[in-house]
Amino acid sequence: MNVIPGAWLPAVPMNRIHGHWTAGGHKANETDRKAYHFLVEGDGNIVRGIPSISANSGSLKDRYSAHTLNANTDSINISMRVMAGAVESPFDPSCAPLTVPQ
Repeated sequence: MNVIPGAWLPAVPMNRIHGHWTAGGHKANETDRKAYHFLVEGDGNIVRGIPSISANSGSLKDRYSAHTLNANTDSINISMRVMAGAVESPFDPSCAPLTVPQ
């Protein structure tokens, strides 16, 4: 199991973690890195996003991660790299379903 390195977690107040999926393939890309604090690739590898977690602590600052409408303050976001081309009904996870390592 991969663990987020402690050096990636600044000592700032946070109240919640939001889980997402990207609607993309299993590999992280620069677009996703700009939107999320952490991305979990299909093989379980954790990729650090570009937005600063500190920018989401307290009043929002420049370059904060706007990952959840009206719920970004004091929030960390982590996103699974999955569900590219998925269909809701009838359900089809397509070529990038959630994997066991994720």
